Amino acid sequence: MKKLFYLTLLAPFAANAADISASSVITSATVFPTRANISRNAEVLLPQGKHTIVFDGLPAALDTSSLRVSGMGAFSIGSVEIKELFSKDFVVEQERKLRDKIADLSDRRRFVESDLAAAETGKTFLENMAKSNASPQISVNDKTEALSPDAWGKAWQSLQKGMKSLGRETIEKQIELRKIDAELSALNKELRLLSGGSKSAKQIRVNVESAAPVAAKLTVQYQIANASWKPIYEARLNTRDKTVEIMQYGTISQHTGEEWNNIDLSLSTAQPVLGTVPPELETRWLNLDEPVKKRGKMLGRAASFSNDSSFADTISEPAETAEIAAAEFSGSDFAGTFAVKGKANVPSDGSDYRFLVGGWSAKADIYAKAVPAVQPAAYVMASAQLNTPAPLLPGAMSLFRDGAFIGDSKMNFLRPNAKLHLSFGQDDKILVKHTVAGFEEDNGSMISRNNKITLRTTAAIQNLHKEPLKIAVYDFLPVAKNSDIAIKITKDETTAGYETDPDGKVGVVKWESVYQPQEQKTVNYGYSITYPKDRELLF
Repeated sequence: MKKLFYLTLLAPFAANAADISASSVITSATVFPTRANISRNAEVLLPQGKHTIVFDGLPAALDTSSLRVSGMGAFSIGSVEIKELFSKDFVVEQERKLRDKIADLSDRRRFVESDLAAAETGKTFLENMAKSNASPQISVNDKTEALSPDAWGKAWQSLQKGMKSLGRETIEKQIELRKIDAELSALNKELRLLSGGSKSAKQIRVNVESAAPVAAKLTVQYQIANASWKPIYEARLNTRDKTVEIMQYGTISQHTGEEWNNIDLSLSTAQPVLGTVPPELETRWLNLDEPVKKRGKMLGRAASFSNDSSFADTISEPAETAEIAAAEFSGSDFAGTFAVKGKANVPSDGSDYRFLVGGWSAKADIYAKAVPAVQPAAYVMASAQLNTPAPLLPGAMSLFRDGAFIGDSKMNFLRPNAKLHLSFGQDDKILVKHTVAGFEEDNGSMISRNNKITLRTTAAIQNLHKEPLKIAVYDFLPVAKNSDIAIKITKDETTAGYETDPDGKVGVVKWESVYQPQEQKTVNYGYSITYPKDRELLF
């Protein structure tokens, strides 16, 4: 029967209990965004009676309040004591191991350096021989004679073979040195992290009692800082198959002072240290300023209305996904945990280690997106619905199109089963040209109370692909924050078939149609803005 006992800092129930040292190993770790939950297992032969099982060398940074001890077997667990042991000469076992590794690698480096120097010297000698203009000669019976053409050919072949061999050896030794230097750098970094901490460790003393001798199994769990994980992604678009593949990885880093070797590893989206009480809001007071008098005419408004880099993609909407590979997921609407497949190793060196969390492949709707008012270019877009078991957290993303690396982007927060929209770089086979066709400012008559601005633009789009392609063209439609401002699309000057506020994006107009190969279409757009004469238009 498994018995779970929570930490209690009480006096031991057996004053004369015998101490039994327990050797424990880390069997699993659940990594949160800012810390980790560690599980250690130990087996001890427990004699009859009352005893104290001692766990030595636990990290000083473990969160005492999170400590839990559980047992398996015919025995009971009483109180649990925690002691912090200090010593100016204290060195954890891991630090000693690191120093031994560094010493061994340093010795190996000296041997490799010696081999490299010998190879470089030999290579230089042979190269100088090959460059020499002297006639090849040989000494026979104390006489120097020129080599025959046949003998010289064989000597030259031997010389070339020797230079190639030494050249390869030189490169191999240089590569080996770089690997050793990288490993030494990582080990020294880890050593600095360990050495920089306090020379202390925690000791856990678990008081137990057994009516008969028993093989006891104990599990010690605790949380510890200096461990974290973050998601990173790869998005791969196949334009021929019209599929998009999303791979999610977890990048883990830890310098807890403990080596995680051959453990069960899980990644959790929960935040265990953010607190349990929600923050309180203070009252925010708003007021209105007096009306602003007009300070002058609107100069350069056409450029301002037709050139704004704030246009952004949206991620939302509920569409078929095939799961590629994934860590085992469990959780709720509030948090999720991914269990990494197989056993994992994460050294305590502060370096990043990447593990596959999940992968999904889905049919993609591929189209082009153009925002001529901002940039005379079109971009390859793909939208797909990912049936993910949990939300996709924000993280860096690498983009690939038809196997070629396109660039870096980021994954915004994506809810389960939501539609994902991604851009895969510029489409060089779509020509885009934007022109401000007209800009008028009408101050009205003497008795008029309003000013009026009229803007007209033209966008020419041409598809140079060998197959039809859906192209979406976007432009701005200003949004009034004041009821005295009236904004109206001039329909007789605007290409039909437009959509306002597409995908919930307020202040945007969209035209979408299929362009045949080599087809060019013109998108005309016009709108007017009316506002009071005694007010200045701010934008």
